[in-house]
Amino acid sequence: MASGRSPCFYIEELNKYQQRNTAVLKYCELSKTGPPHNLRFTYQVTIDGREFPKAEGRSKKEAKNAAAKLAFEIISKEQKAASPSSLQTGDPSEVPPIENYIGRVNTIAQKKNLSVIYEECESRDSGPDKFHYKCKIGQNEYGIGIGSTKQEAKQLAAKLAYEKIQSENLMKADASSGCSNTVCGDVQSNSSATNTSASESPSENDFSTSEAESNDNSDALDKSFQSPENSSRNNPRKVKRSLAPRFDSPVKREEKERMYTVDSRFIRDFTEITPIGEGGFGQVFKAKHKIDEKTYVIKCVKYNNEKVEREVKALAMLDHANIVHYHSCWDGLDYDPEQSINSSRSKTRCLFIQMEYCDKGTLEQWIESRRDKEQDKRLALLFFAQITEGVHYIHSKQLIHRDLKLACVEDYGNEVDIFALGLILAELLHICSTGIETMKILKGLRNGTFSDVFDNKEKNLLQQLLSKDPKKRPNTLKILKTLKEWRNIAEKKKRNTC
Repeated sequence: MASGRSPCFYIEELNKYQQRNTAVLKYCELSKTGPPHNLRFTYQVTIDGREFPKAEGRSKKEAKNAAAKLAFEIISKEQKAASPSSLQTGDPSEVPPIENYIGRVNTIAQKKNLSVIYEECESRDSGPDKFHYKCKIGQNEYGIGIGSTKQEAKQLAAKLAYEKIQSENLMKADASSGCSNTVCGDVQSNSSATNTSASESPSENDFSTSEAESNDNSDALDKSFQSPENSSRNNPRKVKRSLAPRFDSPVKREEKERMYTVDSRFIRDFTEITPIGEGGFGQVFKAKHKIDEKTYVIKCVKYNNEKVEREVKALAMLDHANIVHYHSCWDGLDYDPEQSINSSRSKTRCLFIQMEYCDKGTLEQWIESRRDKEQDKRLALLFFAQITEGVHYIHSKQLIHRDLKLACVEDYGNEVDIFALGLILAELLHICSTGIETMKILKGLRNGTFSDVFDNKEKNLLQQLLSKDPKKRPNTLKILKTLKEWRNIAEKKKRNTC
């Protein structure tokens, strides 16, 4: 299956924009409507207090991504009009990077646990339509950055602070040039900087920088931002530092991965831990096993009831070509998987589920990759048949899937999966050019309106699958029989035209 954009593509792109511009980004859940088997979530993005259009989805993740898409497209158009070198429309992956001086400054300050604050101020250097910010690191204040947006002004203020630190570093390095492999002389702070914790918001503090940047900043840190207990005033002895080169070690990688997990087994057995999804159910990671070197999906959920155990036991029962394979599970203490990834999350008992990693992408990604391309109903029906065969196998084990594309939570029988199959079939049969158009068609189907983009036989099957009366929905065997009849008719027509 062809790979396409991830289900969180626009969330990821908006997060990149937020980090580059140190914006305050929020996702607000406005409503949750509909019956349990057909929930609709509405989300809205706000950036620096600015509200963007609302968007709906069949899950929280889908609604968030749809809202992120609307916000990203609006920002793209505005910034393209303002500057051809700023954020562009079209493929968001082609957005040019913005040099992140805020990230560099944060790296310097975090190593000595100093606060970084950007204070808005007044300046006579430019007109009233400009924003003015100064960067304050610990007790040290630096020059004023002036920009047409708050983010631009903050970046320029950070640039001034960074360059000042670097110049001080060079001056001290020149003064100690008589030494060969160590830095000699008194190391003194520019001011009585206090050893306080960082107080800026996560959007201004949680940035990663390259190893090269970290190496550049380390000297500036140790020379310009000594805490009182380490300064020459309290410690008159000479300070020596090795200038040997540094490399990205496994220990450093593990420190980074601890942002995602603190579970001892997860960290011990796996490397390259990367988040690939999250939602109300928990969080999903991609990780490579250190021994067999295979990549797996690790799903982390809160372990607070017997339902979680039942679902794992059900997964262990399944063995089918069209169902993701279960490998193992374990429990442990970790970050609460129902909270967004950040350093202040609380910890709770969790269950980790190790599953097969499908590197060819999801059905949703394939659909995204087919937008604005010629319809391929033969391939779409092949995929739908494979999905239906997997659901048929699940039903034969007296189980219900309940999570087919939708976040279904209905418990009364297999019919809930049949309804979800109907929506999947509709989305496969007619892949719209935009997600908004898809949402309109699916909304009509839920209300009993069947668009003319479907032919008569397709409408007939969709009407059965999406029947308001669950008992009138066909079972998986009948669906597979109908699909086989369609294939036979198509093959017969093809032979007759040859």
